[in-house]
Amino acid sequence: MVKCLSCEYTFDDCELNSKRVSLGDDAWGGGPSYITEYYCPNCGHDEFEDGYFCYLCDEFIENGEFHFCEGDRLCQSTEDF
Repeated sequence: MVKCLSCEYTFDDCELNSKRVSLGDDAWGGGPSYITEYYCPNCGHDEFEDGYFCYLCDEFIENGEFHFCEGDRLCQSTEDF
């Protein structure tokens, strides 16, 4: 799961819009180099936060962040089940 930092829309990674961009010839002269850039399908922004939804309250939680809900009960990730 990712959340757009601009519009705060949440969606699966596979829903991101992508575009292959040429960086020109690589440093060794072996031909063009390419990267894939990803964009929000809602607003077109290109910065995201990885995370997951809480199993108990269905709130988006950023990776590495602890979240408490329902009377200070530590929430669990839907990825744990």
